Amino acid sequence: MVNRPAKHHSVLAREYTLGPATNGPISTEHCDWLYGIFGHETSCTRYWTCWNGTATEQLCIGGLLYNENAHSCDWPENVDGCQKHPLCNDDANGNVPLGKSCNRYWQCQGGYPRLQRCPAMLVFDRRSLRCVVPPTEDCDIPTTPVPLEYEPEQQQQQGKVCLVNKYDGNK
Repeated sequence: MVNRPAKHHSVLAREYTLGPATNGPISTEHCDWLYGIFGHETSCTRYWTCWNGTATEQLCIGGLLYNENAHSCDWPENVDGCQKHPLCNDDANGNVPLGKSCNRYWQCQGGYPRLQRCPAMLVFDRRSLRCVVPPTEDCDIPTTPVPLEYEPEQQQQQGKVCLVNKYDGNK
């Protein structure tokens, strides 16, 4: 269960859903008011949009979390009360190796991991926790095979088409 701070509701929601002063707001499942945006009960990456009491579940993307105070998706460091991802327990803003991969790793931002890839010709170093020029203890120099491109070349003898490798000139 997510430990979320007390909910604050928008003026728009209050304006359209207040019943008589003695009854308070009109609410439905997932919607504290008939209209508005509300935090999800169990997830920091999801929220509800309510229109006339009908709730539609929404998802924050790109590693963002729902910020109850701003009523929008926000960076994890700006959202109080959400649990951090276990990968990022040691360092909420550090890098974490991805298995045995030499070029992919997790970058923690505010306690939430984002999958990253080292730039071309660099490898992820498990000791320094950053992308470096190889070799490292675990990774050699990455190799990129030269793509083979062929073009048809008409051979005069017997009217056959022959493929020629442009890079080495061999037939």
